[in-house]
Amino acid sequence: MEPSWYHVLQHFRITPGSFQSFQDFLSVVLLIVVGGLVWGIISSFRHKKKMVAVEWNWFEKLEEEYDLSEDEAEILEVLARNYFLKTPHKLLQSVDEFDGIVEKFLGSDYRLALRETDEEIEADLETIRHKVFHKRFHSTDELSSTRQIPPGQKIRLIIPRQEQRYVLNSTVAENTLDGISVHCPELSDMKGILIPGILINGYYWRERDAGYQFQMTLKQIIDDTHIECAHTEQFVRQQRRHYFRVHVRLTGRFYKITEEEVQFFERNHTFPALVSQGEILGKIVSLSGGGLAFFTDSVVSTHDILRIEILGRKGVQFFGIAGKVIRIRQFDGKRKVYVEFISLTEQSREAIVQYISLQQRLQTTSGFTFFGNK
Repeated sequence: MEPSWYHVLQHFRITPGSFQSFQDFLSVVLLIVVGGLVWGIISSFRHKKKMVAVEWNWFEKLEEEYDLSEDEAEILEVLARNYFLKTPHKLLQSVDEFDGIVEKFLGSDYRLALRETDEEIEADLETIRHKVFHKRFHSTDELSSTRQIPPGQKIRLIIPRQEQRYVLNSTVAENTLDGISVHCPELSDMKGILIPGILINGYYWRERDAGYQFQMTLKQIIDDTHIECAHTEQFVRQQRRHYFRVHVRLTGRFYKITEEEVQFFERNHTFPALVSQGEILGKIVSLSGGGLAFFTDSVVSTHDILRIEILGRKGVQFFGIAGKVIRIRQFDGKRKVYVEFISLTEQSREAIVQYISLQQRLQTTSGFTFFGNK
């Protein structure tokens, strides 16, 4: 440093930096940079690990959506884990991709890990291919207009209003050439919101087909419980499940029963007196109108038939249900049991579907406002 600057530095009591202090400064900067890089690598690794977990969670739900059997689900997982461990969705991106992986798989030793014969594996792969890549209905069987919705069909109406959306359960009262009349008991709560000309989004599940979304224009308010909407041909075919599945936290009681007891139940709409086969307790984690899944420490086998009692908070109880165990998986020392309903009363099914509908709406975006569920 120029000597002429010393008196200026001394005036402000500033001491010229030494070479050692400069080294210390560089060390601190280097430490911060290295720490940032290490943290970035750790964060990236954790994010990738989380995304892989999300991928597999989606993949397992997809297996349920396509109603795969235990053996079919096992084969699909073996394919994904050996060829797309971190991105299992790529296995099902296209039928050509799937066929290519299947050809590699059948010529490899991976198939030896399966308990089935080669003929059974090939038959299951063909079934998987059909379930995943082929629609259940020909395109000419799909709905294309609200004119095809029959009277008595339950539909869900979603009415957008600024940053909120109002969800109403309704029933088709009449379907004419001029429009579709809908009965909705909650219309009295919608005064000032329903105005002729607004757009209303509709959704409903068509038996043995799929879910459909559509948008209608409100024509008129007929009375306190009825509105009329204009027909639309703008349909979007979506959900292919027979029933919606929601995540729940319910307690279940299960009892192993026989085919004869199921037949007795179907004839008399009640189960015979319980035989001493032991009570199985479980935590139900998912529920639909067609089945459920629960965790348990008890011993359960595939194809077991269960009498089911579902308990929950606030008095939620469902009885009169028989189901068959279709799949079992191990998670952290516990068994996750998947059950398909094989017999239940219409009252029980309707009550479950209504409960699921409510839970589904409560689990949607917080900006929703609901009527009729106070």
